Parts: sequence; structure tokens; C-alpha cells
Amino acid sequence: MIAFELIPDALEKKGIELAMSQAKWETLEKNEKTELATIMLEYDGSISHREMMARSNQKYKNFLETVRTAREEMLTNKAEINWLETAFEWYRSSNANE
Repeated sequence: MIAFELIPDALEKKGIELAMSQAKWETLEKNEKTELATIMLEYDGSISHREMMARSNQKYKNFLETVRTAREEMLTNKAEINWLETAFEWYRSSNANE
């Protein structure tokens, strides 16, 4: 377990990482339709045909994997912050009971 004295600095560092990873994920998520539309322009035919082709395109699949990875990173940072907060409270409670 992390030492009590190190928790505030770890929380600050992890909070910054969370902010950055959440901003990255939100930006990617907001651009999902734009990415799909850009790939659709590569195809001819009806809108539904172009959308179907774009959704099966490897570039779009790679984009979705990037979105998934960014969300995973953001959720991991949230979980680590929760763990640090729990550890801090555990130390605080243990010291209060002594």
C-alpha cells in the first residue's frame, strides 16, 4: 500500500491524468460522426450503402479502437483515484481510532 504522506501528491498527479484522458476520450467520441462521414465520402451509392461500407472500413474500426482505448484509460484513472481516496480514508480512520 502507498504511504499516507504520498497520497495527496499521487491524487493530484492522477487527477491531472484523469482530466487529460477524459478530454481525449470526449473529443474522440464527439468526432465519431465526423470520422464516419469522412470515410463515407470515399464510396459511391446511396447514403445507407456508403454508411455500411464506411462502418466496415478498417480506418473506422481503427478509430473505434482508439475511442475504446481512450475510454479505458479514463476509467482506469477514475478507478485509481477511487483507490487512492479509499486508502487515504483508511489511514485517516486507523489513525483516529488509535
